[in-house]
Amino acid sequence: MDIVNTLDSIIPKMRYQMYQRRIPSLDIVNQIVREEGKYYSIADLDIFFAKIGVYLKSQEVTELLNHCKHSKTQIDLVRMVDLLKTEMPQDIVCDLNLIFDKLSGNQQAMDVEELLQHLNENEYPQIDLMNKNVKIAKENILRGFHEVIGDNKIINKEQFIDFHKNIYWVIPEYKIKDFKNKLHLMWGIRRLR
Repeated sequence: MDIVNTLDSIIPKMRYQMYQRRIPSLDIVNQIVREEGKYYSIADLDIFFAKIGVYLKSQEVTELLNHCKHSKTQIDLVRMVDLLKTEMPQDIVCDLNLIFDKLSGNQQAMDVEELLQHLNENEYPQIDLMNKNVKIAKENILRGFHEVIGDNKIINKEQFIDFHKNIYWVIPEYKIKDFKNKLHLMWGIRRLR
């Protein structure tokens, strides 16, 4: 009996493998895509997958190509990465809205330096991937913020949520509850609801 390979099974597998290979957020994958270029040779796809810690069976690659093939010989990496961007659960989005409101004093935006003063790197949801190294966690957090705000010194609520989505998109299903529980601790505030 053949196993049906659908995106519904492939995407969680990719997220799980990236997590297991210590990819802390999607901004790392986006950086690799920028370095490699939007269109990538299908013949060399295994090389790209190795860079992001993903190993798929040929049937799974075929299904993925059905959704993001650019031409006979190239895959659209941006489209492939977009497939990983599943909807974040509404309860997590609500928590992030409440956290940002609390940190910003209900303002629409706030200074990034001021925001980072609230940060507890020890509670960063992906710190386990960094062998609990706070310095590496802080570097990943700063790179993640740079991914969503560029060189700006101000962050708004939508960007704050986007930062957390980049982490969420590489977390396997079984770790989502831990991710949700660490959000409040990461920002040094007690649970709001």
